Amino acid sequence: MTTEEQGSFVAELKGHVAEGLRCPHANYLLQKCITAFEPDNLQPLVDELAAKGPGAVSQVARHKYGCRIIQRLLETMPHERLPVVFEGLLANAAATCANPYGNYAMQHLVVYGSRAHRRRVADVIAENIHEVHANRFVCAVVIRLLTSAEDEERAALALAIAESPDLLSKLPKTSCGRIVASHTRDIRLMQHETATGKNDGQVGERAATW
Repeated sequence: MTTEEQGSFVAELKGHVAEGLRCPHANYLLQKCITAFEPDNLQPLVDELAAKGPGAVSQVARHKYGCRIIQRLLETMPHERLPVVFEGLLANAAATCANPYGNYAMQHLVVYGSRAHRRRVADVIAENIHEVHANRFVCAVVIRLLTSAEDEERAALALAIAESPDLLSKLPKTSCGRIVASHTRDIRLMQHETATGKNDGQVGERAATW
């Protein structure tokens, strides 16, 4: 399909995006368009999705089929074309992380978003750290953060988990929790070894100068 044909096809979808992304069949068509079409031709689709604001985007992310549209957009579209999508995911991050469908959109945000996005998600989870044990969907987002975020964000989240009363002892009671507990201990051990190594190096340097 040529660029012109792509543009014409997306134009025919105008006014039907909100309905289509909630339909199991039309949703599949929208996903194929997002993965195959040029970003310029997809912009009208993104604009229609974002027209009702961040709150509407958040609702789409928590929908059984709508979450798939958010995932495909995060995979394929440049960040500068998705400001309202990012705003919608982050404005309601706690609720979306805890949702059976929204958590997949948030995991995609962690993987395909910017470092600032990952930090925002990690901060929200740290503020609601008890949910890591209580909600398996939040737990899944935490695993994604502990394996995909930058070292500083991973360390801060691991510290929040480790310092939460009894959380590490409760986590192994579920399969998802066991993974979080394992990653948390690994990160904390690595921090300890790094700090110890630096201290040893500093002692060695001082000894060499004496």
